[in-house]
Amino acid sequence: MFSTNHFYHRIIRKNVVAFGNLFNNITMLKYNIENTEEFHRLTVPLSYAGKENFVARLFAEPELAKATQVQLPRMSFEMTSISYDPLRKLSKFNTTTKATSDANVVSKIYGPVPYNLGFELNAYVRNVEDGTQIVEQILPYFAPDYVITMNYLDGYDLSLDVPITLDSIDYLPQYEGPELTPRMLMWTLTFTMKTFFFASENTSAKIIRKAIANTYTYKTDISSNTKVSNIVITPDPSTANIDSDYGFTETILNFPDIP
Repeated sequence: MFSTNHFYHRIIRKNVVAFGNLFNNITMLKYNIENTEEFHRLTVPLSYAGKENFVARLFAEPELAKATQVQLPRMSFEMTSISYDPLRKLSKFNTTTKATSDANVVSKIYGPVPYNLGFELNAYVRNVEDGTQIVEQILPYFAPDYVITMNYLDGYDLSLDVPITLDSIDYLPQYEGPELTPRMLMWTLTFTMKTFFFASENTSAKIIRKAIANTYTYKTDISSNTKVSNIVITPDPSTANIDSDYGFTETILNFPDIP
């Protein structure tokens, strides 16, 4: 109904990957109590999963030979919402183009439509200091937003700044699980990612090789207005395409030499 040409720019997938990459290198250090020297360092594992399902998986024991009850620390994230953002809407006629194999044709795509994606990041830890150590590696970068640059469309020279805003932080002192469930602390951080979506491409847009502007005298009686000048602008060389190094030739004809 909306487009006869199938298109899939993988916008949501690219946003999910970009968000996850922000947190996939969080490290945690273990110290000796006596002299506070580091004796162990690890990268906190990150998974894409909902909070409830991930907690259930952490406590699951598919094999009786499992060596430990719960492997902590862990982190998970998921996309939780999507909504239109009218405050960032720009004209769709701000098009972006790229060259094609035909020198007289370009591929064109209209301006993006702004949407907000909601994300939830969860950190699961055994003790308080492990949780604060993870959270302190995140909070300084959000004041309250962190901006990344993304190129959503393959082949197009179009990089957009995407702010990611930290909306809230919640701390659950202890997971309320079944009896004899190991203690687990949980931090939940919610974010809003201000992203964009694009419609289908027009792969047969013609290149404009001549622009003509006419100027007239202004009179109250429109029928008596007289043409004053004729301006014609063409690319130089005339065979240039959008990837060429070219300039413009401007020809101005004044009255009475106007054809």
